[in-house]
Amino acid sequence: MRVTHPFHPWFTHEFVFVRHANAWSQDRVFFFGHDGSMQSLPTSWTDFGEPDVFVARSAGRSAFRVQDLLDLLEIMEGIRGKHV
Repeated sequence: MRVTHPFHPWFTHEFVFVRHANAWSQDRVFFFGHDGSMQSLPTSWTDFGEPDVFVARSAGRSAFRVQDLLDLLEIMEGIRGKHV
């Protein structure tokens, strides 16, 4: 099993898979860490589960630029402020 979440410190590290289960209200994989202890991560952070549908469909693209989304947030907060 490989950790695939790009911001996780174990990104691309490989581990010995133990089991797949629902724990703490999450779909998780259990594995032996580098020190031999049992560890777990959300399945979506690994290559064990199906790829996230949005990530697969977007193929690294986004319909909006970050600045566009920040501008939209500012507009929405202004609207909310007028109605509160």
